[in-house]
Amino acid sequence: MKPRFLNYLLAFILAVLVNTGCTPSQVRQVSITPGLSGDEFALVAFSIDSTQPVAFRSLEIMTFSSGNRPRRAGEVSIHPINGTGQLFFYEFSVETARFGVARFEYEGDFWESVDPGPEFSVKPGTLTYLGRIQLPLVQLGTFADSGRDFPASARIVMTDASEDDLQRLRAHFPSTRNMPLNKAIPVTWADSEKVSLRYAPIRNVRPKKEGPDPLHDPPIPTEEIFEPTEIPPD
Repeated sequence: MKPRFLNYLLAFILAVLVNTGCTPSQVRQVSITPGLSGDEFALVAFSIDSTQPVAFRSLEIMTFSSGNRPRRAGEVSIHPINGTGQLFFYEFSVETARFGVARFEYEGDFWESVDPGPEFSVKPGTLTYLGRIQLPLVQLGTFADSGRDFPASARIVMTDASEDDLQRLRAHFPSTRNMPLNKAIPVTWADSEKVSLRYAPIRNVRPKKEGPDPLHDPPIPTEEIFEPTEIPPD
């Protein structure tokens, strides 16, 4: 490789890295630090239940820009070891966003929702509560040739757990106590009652850190409901 070409290539890579690093994130997870200011950002809180045998592992956050399709702005990592009521707190610099692909773990394999989740709107200077994301129903299909069950579809719901979630949030972030509260819990996760799932082998990896969640109380056992259904192979 010629030295001049190599220099041009290195300069291009450096410019890309600098521009990427300078681009402000539209979605940022809030750490446990004092002095939050909601004047420029919309603050968003929600919680998630993740319990075996079918457990949430990650959830995409998508944002909108004028004239463009939604783009991936972040990913929420969820740890089944933390069980129910895992609380998440974010700053949004945009007014409209949506939950994207949700990913699950079942018997060591990973699956993901085919369709994205609900859209929601937020306003600067307010605390928007989106509810608690739960998985009350999972349908298991069966491979006709092997007899092995696999997740075929799921019903994802968002319930009002604000009494618990906001109490813990305000204990860690006292500055949110006097902020205007906007409950914007989506009525449904998707257009249909159940969301189809597909195999996601590329996601068959575990998060690097499986540590405790500082905003999470000890897990509370929940009942899982399954409805086996015969699904023919493709």
